[in-house]
Amino acid sequence: MPKRKSNDPFDFGGFGGALNMGMNREWGKVTENIDVMNNVARGYEVERTGRGSDFRRRIAGEPWTYDEVKSGNSPLSPLQRKEKKKRGKNYEVHRYGSNPFR
Repeated sequence: MPKRKSNDPFDFGGFGGALNMGMNREWGKVTENIDVMNNVARGYEVERTGRGSDFRRRIAGEPWTYDEVKSGNSPLSPLQRKEKKKRGKNYEVHRYGSNPFR
């Protein structure tokens, strides 16, 4: 019997990578929802942006701040880095712990 790989505990073969990708995607959605709830609880108006950032938020009368939500140590994409440079202090990256489903 061949030795199991540490990232494939159930010996799914090539299927394990697809499982990890799906779990990471779901954990990303969970962290986005947590971030939205935190901002709404603090009194911010929150809107989904869709390109270069996940959300924008503001308190009435103030300028928008753009938020990118990341989990673990996932890097910013080239578009996100460009957006961060363009927006300067009005662009924030919020990081949440690594995926507990792994």
